[in-house]
Amino acid sequence: MFNFNCLTFAKELYVYGWFGTIPDAIIKKFTKETGIVVYLSSYENNETMYSKLMLLGNQPSYDIVIPSTYFIEKMAKKNFLLDLDISKIPNLKNINQKILNKKFDPNNRYSIPFATHLTGIMYNLKFINKKIDSWYNLFDQSYKNKVLLLDDVREVYHIGLSLLGYDINTKDEKKVKEAYNYLRSLMPNINIFAVESTKKYFLSQDVFIGMNWNSDAYAAINEDKDLRFIYPKEGAILSIDSFVILKNSRNQENAYKFINFILRSDIAKAIIEETGASLPNTAAQDLLDPLIKNNTVIFPSTEIINKSLIHEDLGKSSMVYVKYWNMLKVEN
Repeated sequence: MFNFNCLTFAKELYVYGWFGTIPDAIIKKFTKETGIVVYLSSYENNETMYSKLMLLGNQPSYDIVIPSTYFIEKMAKKNFLLDLDISKIPNLKNINQKILNKKFDPNNRYSIPFATHLTGIMYNLKFINKKIDSWYNLFDQSYKNKVLLLDDVREVYHIGLSLLGYDINTKDEKKVKEAYNYLRSLMPNINIFAVESTKKYFLSQDVFIGMNWNSDAYAAINEDKDLRFIYPKEGAILSIDSFVILKNSRNQENAYKFINFILRSDIAKAIIEETGASLPNTAAQDLLDPLIKNNTVIFPSTEIINKSLIHEDLGKSSMVYVKYWNMLKVEN
């Protein structure tokens, strides 16, 4: 853990983000161009990140954090985030306008979109010859101990709630409980709740169907041509990872330079090519090889994007989900 109280602040930047989000080569290029040394720390999920920032409180810590969707709203409510000066991020013009001005951050007051993630279903043709088009397919009794779920309460309960026809952002405990009871019938099929990269479980054939993020799916398909990835007809789960600058950042100008650098078309292109991440950077997409640009796993159609669903901050009601989430996992 960094000792933030002993740091010198001039040509430094402290970034807290998802593991593997930004390639080392990109970080080195930024340092070479600007002289700013980047210290990158990673986390497994938004909950871990948020808990750590709550623990650190108002003491100076990181400069940039990369939360997802409704966690931006949660952080803003806690007064963690800097009110951004968009004039210092001219490369924002490269971002797809349809990704801006979302409900969790109207007018992008606090956040700048970096990457989009869509959760769908991956499956292996070696073991499955049925049509796969719905979350309901995961419940097939012939898939006992062969299904992967993400280790994410909101994403898993998304399945139960959407199949029951309920709002995925409901705060009604009765509906959450119904989703819990519905999901219990899925538990015999579950092999693992994946907390990190899902690719290895599909490649090892420990599982042959399950939830997956489109970026991980793209990487897995490149190694095993029998793997397929689809977006369920109920609607994919859309998450947007965004850059935010903490209000207590000691390197705000460096933070602006870094965000603007990552949004540069050539830099975003390089990140897409190396990681398979779906960056909503239209200028970068125009530079890509057509095989990547037209790959619907990385860049799904407008129809799929428009039909996808975004999770919202539930406030205190999130504890209802945690309650039934813990009950569900105990049964696995």
